[in-house]
Amino acid sequence: MTEVGNVYGQSLYELAKDEGLSREIGEQLTVLQKSFGEEPDFVRLLSNPSLSKPERAFFELTITCRALFLIFKDSGEVDAGTADVLVDGEFRFTADPHVNNWLHCNAVLVFQEKETAAHTVRIQMSGENLDKKFTILGFGYVE
Repeated sequence: MTEVGNVYGQSLYELAKDEGLSREIGEQLTVLQKSFGEEPDFVRLLSNPSLSKPERAFFELTITCRALFLIFKDSGEVDAGTADVLVDGEFRFTADPHVNNWLHCNAVLVFQEKETAAHTVRIQMSGENLDKKFTILGFGYVE
């Protein structure tokens, strides 16, 4: 794991501990680990830097939950681009990694509903940004 990954992971753990959510976060990480086994395309996308840009131009996830957060990297880098977030085929918002133009993470609420349901979330590079990068750091969800 990179130094940034270690700092990020430790910060998330400390926040979870302070909020009394260590067990819940642990359970969610277990679900994420299980998802890696069930969604081989997710693992392939994360671990294969040789994918062509069109193959990396989107990320799609099917999840059953009532609320979902997207955590993405904010960056001042010129090669970072915006990404459109769609839920069940409907555009929700454009995630912009240049909001603050310095390295940190942004957590945004993708959706929040009263009932748990299956949703397909697609994060795709905005039209003029296909040659740029967008870094998904993680997701948080409520079942």
